[in-house]
Amino acid sequence: MQYDGYAVRYLRVNNPEIKKFKVLLYSKHYQHYDQANFYIKSSNIERKTNIKLVHQISGINKGDTVLCSQTGMIDSLRAKFIVSNIKKMHESHLLKIDDLLVD
Repeated sequence: MQYDGYAVRYLRVNNPEIKKFKVLLYSKHYQHYDQANFYIKSSNIERKTNIKLVHQISGINKGDTVLCSQTGMIDSLRAKFIVSNIKKMHESHLLKIDDLLVD
């Protein structure tokens, strides 16, 4: 869970041109969202970014840029969408959702 907050902070410092994306993070315990929420809110206020925390794949759409560090969620994204890798930061992946996969 700590990778998402780190990745948001990393992008804010090293890739300030990336201003809009969704952080896909699921946990049964709301406390696990604290670090990611801190960096998301901080960036949105200080850098005028548009970063949103999303808890389910259903909140992801074609054209979105998604940050995710949970292997199961990344696998689910790749099973549902055609994705392009933008950047990898430790365990976190920044992905562009190009299109829906055709069954």
